[in-house]
Amino acid sequence: MRSVPERTCAALLALALPVTAFALLRIVGPDLGDRGGEPWGAALVDLVAVGIPAGLGLAMGRRGGLDVGLGRPSGCALLASVAVGLGLPGLGGLVPLFLGPTSTIAVSPAPIPDLLLASAVVPAVCEEMLLRGVVLGALLRIGPGWMAIAAAALASGALHGTGVAQVSAVAQGAVLGLLACRAHSAWPAVLAHALSNAGILVVATAGIALPAPVLLAGAAMGLTAALWAGRSALRRPPGADDGDATRATPPPAGASPPPRIM
Repeated sequence: MRSVPERTCAALLALALPVTAFALLRIVGPDLGDRGGEPWGAALVDLVAVGIPAGLGLAMGRRGGLDVGLGRPSGCALLASVAVGLGLPGLGGLVPLFLGPTSTIAVSPAPIPDLLLASAVVPAVCEEMLLRGVVLGALLRIGPGWMAIAAAALASGALHGTGVAQVSAVAQGAVLGLLACRAHSAWPAVLAHALSNAGILVVATAGIALPAPVLLAGAAMGLTAALWAGRSALRRPPGADDGDATRATPPPAGASPPPRIM
C-alpha cells in the first residue's frame, strides 16, 4: 500500500485539525461549558474541543514521521518563555487601547489553585500542543517559517471569538510561534501561555487595573524575548541555535539531509 506523501499529510493535519476544533467549539462547547460549571466548564470545553484534535494530531504526526513539537527545549528557550509569558498580558492589554474595549473577565469564586489549573494550565497545554505543536510543525513542512507562524496565529484568532479578543489572540499567537520555532518545541509556548493566563487571572482576582505604562513595559519585555527567539529561528537550521545542548552534525557523505523540525 502506497504511503501518503509527507507534504500531503502535513497539509491535511494543518487544515483539518483547526477546522475540527472550531466546529467542536461551536457545536458542543456551549453545552459542555454549562454542564461543567465554574471554573471547570471552560476546562472541559478545552479538553474536548481542542485537546481531542491535538491528541489526534500528535498521534498522526508521529506515525507520519512529522515533528509535532514535543522536543526538549534548551534552557535559554525556557528563560525566554518566562519573559514572554510575563509580557503577553501587557501585549493583550494594549490591543483594546487601540481597537476599543473588550469583554470584562468574569472572576470565579472558585479557589485559586482550581482557577489556575482550569483556566491557565489546561487551555495552555491543549491550545499550544494543537497550534504551536501539530499545526505549526506541519506547516513548517510546507512553507517558510514566517508563513507557518502567521497561519498558526490566524488559527488562534479563529478559536478565540470575534473582534478585539480575536486580534489579541492572533498577536499573541505570532509571539508564541516565534518562541516555538526558536525552541524547536511547543513546550516553551505552553509555559508562556500558562504564565500569561495565570497573570491575567491573578490581576483580575485582585481587582487591579494595570495602567498603560505597565502594559507597555510588559509588552516590550515579551516582544524583546520573542524577537530574540525569532532572530535565528527563521534562518538557522535546527540544532544550530546558541542555547541548544546538542548541536547538529554534518550528515555523512551521500546521506540525505535530516527532516526539518520545529
